[in-house]
Amino acid sequence: MERLQRLAEKIHRESKLSEEGLVDIERRVREEERRIDTLHPFEARRNCDALDRALKHIEDTVRSLLRDAQALQDGRYTNADNIYRRYIYNCVQFFY
Repeated sequence: MERLQRLAEKIHRESKLSEEGLVDIERRVREEERRIDTLHPFEARRNCDALDRALKHIEDTVRSLLRDAQALQDGRYTNADNIYRRYIYNCVQFFY
């Protein structure tokens, strides 16, 4: 049970970090949109690649957290269904 509690805390902590990361990426994309016409193509490409890497990192984290949330459900953690639903809802909001 203690292991499941630690896993739930990890999900909460890392999901907040992922949300903050997505907000930051969204801000950076808006900045790049405004600057795109004034950037050298190589610099624009480098900035897009950096954004792509940041999104890939968050995507990997999201996949890991979904597996963790499923592990909570499989372990019959008390609040597993609420955590899973809330996390799925947040993912859908950010990615769609």
